[in-house]
Amino acid sequence: MSSGAIAIATADSTTGSGGAISLSVGSSSVGIGSAMSVTAGASSLSTGGKATITGGAGTIGGNVELKAGAGSSTVGGNLLLVSGAGSTIGGSVTVRLGAGSSSGSFSVADATASSLLTVSPTLLAGACAAITLSATASSLSLASTGVVLTGTTTKVTGGNLLVDSNGFEISNSGTPKFTVSNGGNIVTAGTMELTMDAATITHSGATSLAVTTPSFSLTVTNDITLGSAAQTAPITLNGPITAASSVAIGTSATVGSTLSVTSTTSLNGLVKMAGAFTSSAITSTTSCTQGDFKYDTTDLYICVGVTYKRVTYTAW
Repeated sequence: MSSGAIAIATADSTTGSGGAISLSVGSSSVGIGSAMSVTAGASSLSTGGKATITGGAGTIGGNVELKAGAGSSTVGGNLLLVSGAGSTIGGSVTVRLGAGSSSGSFSVADATASSLLTVSPTLLAGACAAITLSATASSLSLASTGVVLTGTTTKVTGGNLLVDSNGFEISNSGTPKFTVSNGGNIVTAGTMELTMDAATITHSGATSLAVTTPSFSLTVTNDITLGSAAQTAPITLNGPITAASSVAIGTSATVGSTLSVTSTTSLNGLVKMAGAFTSSAITSTTSCTQGDFKYDTTDLYICVGVTYKRVTYTAW
């Protein structure tokens, strides 16, 4: 059975403001100001009583203000909201926005009314000198149609940066500069630099590595080695080859059409010129280009000027 209630109320007014109720405790000039406590009733067998502070209804709803005391010489008073402890699950603190044709927002501001945090159904915005988000036991998930990280520097530490099922792009003013597609294709608009003392580019695929460019320039300080370690892999160069100094061939080289040498040529092995053999008759009037070399079953022919000179074989 109820122990009885206490009601404190002022009278209604039809012509002006309703009466006010003010509860205050005495102040102190030398000690700590007296406390005020409002406590709902406890229950040993059921739910404890509820404490409710409600602003008045009106064409514009009345505010409910909780304000800590000002500090005249040092620190202002704190405002502390603490949910109840429980033997199994502690109580929660819930802030719920009022219903309306459009929703309001939950805001935190500093002493100058500058917004620090705003939460609404359409916006979550925060502004402060530094923000730290820590997930100590699991992962931190950000889900959105778009995520923008803006800062002087953006640093990822503690592990790899994983982009799953999508591409990765670095852009400048909306122009892509480095792109990795979800299929593994890489497109870069700038220079790629390898700074290690011994750097390696390895293609581990089963077929081939293709490099396509309008012009390819390879500049080295010491030497260039092409081919397999056993010197058995063929090397095909389609087009004219220009060497500023010398070309050393380890075993053999096959020239598809024309080999032009503008300086001294040293051949330190067997020279085969099967393509110089001709079965066509060559006479003193056969036109040629100086330096042309041909042979048949009886003579060697060397072009001097625009006509051939010949040397007849001598039988042993």
